[in-house]
Amino acid sequence: GKCRRLSLQAPISLFDLLYLCLKERSSRTEQQHLKENNETIRKKCTEYVELLVQKKDMLDEYFRIRFTGDSSKNAKIVALPELIENYSPQMSALPLFLVRLCEQVDWDEEEACFRSVSWEISEFYSQLPRVNDDEASSCNSNSQLEPSAKDASDVKYILKNTLFPAYRKRIIPPTDFQDPENYVIVRMACLENLYKIFERC
Repeated sequence: GKCRRLSLQAPISLFDLLYLCLKERSSRTEQQHLKENNETIRKKCTEYVELLVQKKDMLDEYFRIRFTGDSSKNAKIVALPELIENYSPQMSALPLFLVRLCEQVDWDEEEACFRSVSWEISEFYSQLPRVNDDEASSCNSNSQLEPSAKDASDVKYILKNTLFPAYRKRIIPPTDFQDPENYVIVRMACLENLYKIFERC
């Protein structure tokens, strides 16, 4: 809970966001036994909202995810964690993020719960703006929530000026990532040292 809170411009209904993703997921599956009718989807949405509302104090205190309301009719999401300054997660991925909080998080065991919530937040924040893609699923994207990037240069700008500087400043990779036998991370060059060499030339 040490990160700052990112307040949404306007509260968004939890039920509507969950319904958006579950409805799309059901319509896209090719397996008939996995398709769900509208009544089943709405019932599942109600159960998911109740779960999130039940966990709202913990999510707010430790992860800066804030919900208001106490039922499927009035529960809304009003804030998210701000992991990186001047960078907002793609709101088009918010419906899927909420569904995965309900389906993928182990709420019964404390350590597993914290780990899985953290993982889902990282997955949510890893979504970059879409370059105009008419085929994208609304379970991962929704034009009403977030417009697509105009072109690939928008994504490159975000990577170069926001994300990569944050990675360099804050990421602490495990020591085994630098093991020569694994080659997970390999230093190609150090700009500071290169500048010193050029200055001497």
